[in-house]
Amino acid sequence: MMSAANPQVKSTPLPPPAAPTAASQNPQVAASKASSSSTSAADPNPNKRTNPGNAAAASAPPEPTPSVNGEASRSPLVPSPLPHPHEQHHPPPGASPLLPPLPPSRPLLTVAAVEAVIAAIPPPPRYGLEDLDRRTVALSDGTVRTYFALPREPPPQLRQPPPPIPAHLLAPPPPPLPLPRPSLERWAPPPPMPTLLPAAGLLPLPVPKRKWEDQVNGVVPWESSVSTLQKKSEAHAAKQMKVEKQVKVEETGVDPKVLKSAFLKMVKLMNENEADKKNYWANGKLSQLKCPVCQRDSVDLHALLNHAYYAKNQEHRADHLGFHKALCVLMGWNYSVAPVHKTAYQALSTVDAEANQGDLILWPPTVIIENTYKSKNDGEKDVMSDKEVESKLREMGFAGVNVQPLPGKDGQRSVQAKFSASLDGLNNASRLAELFERQGHGRAAWARVRSAVPTGGGGDNNPMLVKVDGKGERTWVLYGYLATAWDLNVLDPESKQNATVKSRKELDLD
Repeated sequence: MMSAANPQVKSTPLPPPAAPTAASQNPQVAASKASSSSTSAADPNPNKRTNPGNAAAASAPPEPTPSVNGEASRSPLVPSPLPHPHEQHHPPPGASPLLPPLPPSRPLLTVAAVEAVIAAIPPPPRYGLEDLDRRTVALSDGTVRTYFALPREPPPQLRQPPPPIPAHLLAPPPPPLPLPRPSLERWAPPPPMPTLLPAAGLLPLPVPKRKWEDQVNGVVPWESSVSTLQKKSEAHAAKQMKVEKQVKVEETGVDPKVLKSAFLKMVKLMNENEADKKNYWANGKLSQLKCPVCQRDSVDLHALLNHAYYAKNQEHRADHLGFHKALCVLMGWNYSVAPVHKTAYQALSTVDAEANQGDLILWPPTVIIENTYKSKNDGEKDVMSDKEVESKLREMGFAGVNVQPLPGKDGQRSVQAKFSASLDGLNNASRLAELFERQGHGRAAWARVRSAVPTGGGGDNNPMLVKVDGKGERTWVLYGYLATAWDLNVLDPESKQNATVKSRKELDLD
């Protein structure tokens, strides 16, 4: 009947049998499809209205096209989800209950979206060689090594405050400890506050320096350790220098009285021989320097001082230290400093050096009087006798003085006025020397005269030596000074042997 209705339809060969589908499994679906196709084929009018069931069936998606292998083609990207055995799928209204559900929608990733996400990621901090810090570390053997490290300060993007500590982790502060109350027996009123307080003590404490990461007290730990080592080494060096500057010979374990006696003995021995003093002043260039205690040779004064100061022989320890001090006083150096560095013990002011030399006086107290001349009747000069000098001293208020002549030197006449070996004798000798000093006729003035007047007895008309009054009478000017240990070379042999050396600061009258 269908053939007759459409005689022009040609029969086509059937395709090979396909896998069973839902239509083959459900005969009702197959029947409905067959009737629909036959009706549409029989009715050529395309505008013919169809029932709602047929419209819904027509709007349903087409069946999947069978593939070569006989399987329905599916989407290769999104597979169909497997239904759960206990889950009931309810199709949307208007859809066929026999069709499979639609796959869920999935957004597609584009290249622009991926590039936008990558661009939103902040770049990591970049460090180059110019960003590294050059640091040094001091090793235990004293060497210093250099290395490179990241900067101490963090990058700006990492400078963030630490997160706050949760409140539940913060323990309440412990209660303050009770102050011990003193007993009534030991109760004492507080000390009075000072009336004047320095303004600096009332100022607030400075704000501590801000610290970052591994910085301790504003500095990096390694820098703090290095600076601590440097400070310790500097403090040790300063302490050593201070000890060296303050090491005194009296602190070497020798009896002070024995050391003082050895020092005065060495001072006298050193000044009795003028050749030895000149050799010391020439730093041993005139003859070989020898230690007067053990006769050991030395190349220069520095070596001689080191030998005398560090001598280990306990039997002659006091004599060596006494010679060290005597040589330092002679040269105008600081004997209270160990002879380690020349610039340390040789740094002494002229005033202190002269004070050290002037402290050592001859005993009994002696005043040396220079230029003891007088005028004869014919106007020529004549030497004053000892009696005349004693008479002149009595006129000046100094009686009971023993005057003895000194051997002439460079044509000049000198005498020594010895006072009694007592404290009164020392006071009288000091007054006489001060009297000459106030008149401008002391030791320094006599040294200027000796440098200005030619040797050989000249200078009879020199106003520094001779004064002429209105009548034309000439009077020789007297010069005087207190004799010290450095004047031993001008004494006669007998006086040199009988004289001793004493210190005015530490005068011992026994």
